Amino acid sequence: MTVKQTGICNVNTLQKPYPTLPEGTRIYATGDIHGRYDLLEVMGKAIESNLTKRPVADPASIFLSDYIDRGPDSRKVIEFFLNHHQRTPQQICLKGNHEASLLEFLENPSTLYHWEGLGGLETLSSYGLSEHNLFSSDGAASVQTLFKDTLPKSHKDFFKSL
Repeated sequence: MTVKQTGICNVNTLQKPYPTLPEGTRIYATGDIHGRYDLLEVMGKAIESNLTKRPVADPASIFLSDYIDRGPDSRKVIEFFLNHHQRTPQQICLKGNHEASLLEFLENPSTLYHWEGLGGLETLSSYGLSEHNLFSSDGAASVQTLFKDTLPKSHKDFFKSL
């Protein structure tokens, strides 16, 4: 019986057992930030320090979604992304369910209650909406209007670009 017939791999013909990057490339991947600017800032400084100590020609930062909700500083997290290009030349941000929920809320106020379950109230608070705004009897449409008025265009553009 041959190796091909048994399905056993011949170690002499295998390529490297793991994917590789081109020479001079390094990827930093970060996910599930959830409004924790304090931790994101620590990660950003660690990346900067690593690049200073071990420079490479082509560094990239990949952020794996879920930037907002739950934590207290979603707005600061988005500001970090808008300014992060100065830290690593290439930045890739992926959209997750939290960012999708924010975008859905901007189009349809009735989705507030779903987004609330994901931690959306913390995001709204980080953009300056007060508890009075969030829990008044005016309803989700009122919250949506207030949020649209306080969400900077650059942040809205960021979310739409994901």
